[in-house]
Amino acid sequence: MPMPSLQLSALQTSWLQEIGVASPFLAPYRKSVSAPAQMKSVSAPVMTSSSVVPIQAKEALAQAKALLTPETTPSALPKVTQDTVLTKRVGATTDVSQIDVEQMGWEQLHAYVQQCQQCALHEQRQQVVVGAGQQQQPDWLVISSAPSSYEELAGLPMQGKSGELFAAQMQSIGIVPFEQMYMTQLLKCRSVGQSQTEYIQACFGVLLRQIKLLQPKRLLLLGSKATAIFLQGDFEALRGEVHHWKSPEGMTLPTIVSYHPASILLRPQLKARAWADLLLCKRLMTT
Repeated sequence: MPMPSLQLSALQTSWLQEIGVASPFLAPYRKSVSAPAQMKSVSAPVMTSSSVVPIQAKEALAQAKALLTPETTPSALPKVTQDTVLTKRVGATTDVSQIDVEQMGWEQLHAYVQQCQQCALHEQRQQVVVGAGQQQQPDWLVISSAPSSYEELAGLPMQGKSGELFAAQMQSIGIVPFEQMYMTQLLKCRSVGQSQTEYIQACFGVLLRQIKLLQPKRLLLLGSKATAIFLQGDFEALRGEVHHWKSPEGMTLPTIVSYHPASILLRPQLKARAWADLLLCKRLMTT
């Protein structure tokens, strides 16, 4: 059965020509086009609040692609480590409030984060997520990347399905999350898309202050972003071993790397690997 012929209108032909479709691909369909062959662009009306403004088809396509394309793709993001964050943060600490973070207690720190405007994320946040859990030498300090929409709504870490899975994971190895752990993130505000370098730099002073106030016994890093900040090397390569992170003040903490529960929900095949990480956490607590 012969394939039905495709007939292109003048507008369709104009769009194809403007986005650079080669002439040979258009040749079979030109007989069905009623507009003159020399036609190269068609104006399409775009409504604004006050008037109708003509816009070229190629320009409209470019605008649509710009809306759908993130400003920065993951491959274009610079590699961020603790050293780069500390270097840039210290070099930029000319603001008194930023320097004062290093002297704040819990109450002051919470108040500071609630009013923080150190990066663009404050313009879109509903509320901050500072952290929650045991504040006096917890067995574990759990650090992930950024709050989810559920966590932003609640103002607490580990909410929604991810939080339910995390609680079940910890209980399976005898840990009560909010009694033996303090949970927080690199970012205290929700970030739609990638955790940009400048956002992490703005929050890192607060995170370091939290670590100093908490004096945790161990670190559990969830996800590749938190792992990249605190440890060097590939995320998967760092799993399965106990590492030791040293704070700027010289405190050394045993550190384990694992998957964020959100990743396990998206990829159930990670459950076996995550279980191995949990067993490593259990062994570390008994040694």
